[in-house]
This record gives sequence, structure tokens and C-alpha cells, in this order.
Amino acid sequence: MWQQLRVEGLHARALRRAGGDHDGAGRARPLVQALQAAAEAFVTEAEWRREEDLEPLDLDLTEAFCGYVLTTAAQRLGGEKEAFRLFGLAHRLKGGSYLKTYRREQDRQAALEGVLRAHRKAS
Repeated sequence: MWQQLRVEGLHARALRRAGGDHDGAGRARPLVQALQAAAEAFVTEAEWRREEDLEPLDLDLTEAFCGYVLTTAAQRLGGEKEAFRLFGLAHRLKGGSYLKTYRREQDRQAALEGVLRAHRKAS
């Protein structure tokens, strides 16, 4: 299921609405601003769901961000192992425990995307 994922979903839409992931001079936007944009998009989604009398958006779905980060790092660096090394998690590479962590984070990402897709189809 996790073939070369692009960074999509909630935070990517938030970045596009906020003017993309670069400023006017071509420099990368500060991380805090990008995270704030993602938070704004998440709250906007939750408000929309409330207005439409849909099931509330579970705050725990924000944990999907880690999955997006790991997936992006793995794509850029050529694999999951390199992504874990980037974030100082090389100790998890021994014994393969990184794969369990990676899959769990992918599952969280898929859960968020599934919730967002499901309610859009229903409305």
C-alpha cells in the first residue's frame, strides 16, 4: 500500500492555501509557519464536519504527521533506514524494530486519509 507516496493530504493542502512551501524569494518556509498552516487546516476540517453534522474529527489523527515525515524522508534519502538515521533513530535499525515503527506510522497516515476521503464521498 505504501508505494512511493507523495506528501499529500491535510498538511499539503494547508501549505498550498498558505502560499506554497516557499516564500516569494524561493526560500523554504519556516517549519513553524508550515505547521501552523496544517493546524489551521485541521481545525477548519473539524469545523466543517461539525457544521455538516458529521462525526467529529478525532484529534488523535494528528499523529499521522509522523508518517508523512518518515515517508518524505525515506523518499528523499532512498529508504526507511536512512530516514531513521536522519532523525537519530539508528538504534532502532538493529533487529528490524524500525519496520514495525514505520508501518505503524504509515497506518496512522492511512487512517487520516481514509477519514478525510470517506466523509467527502458521503457528502
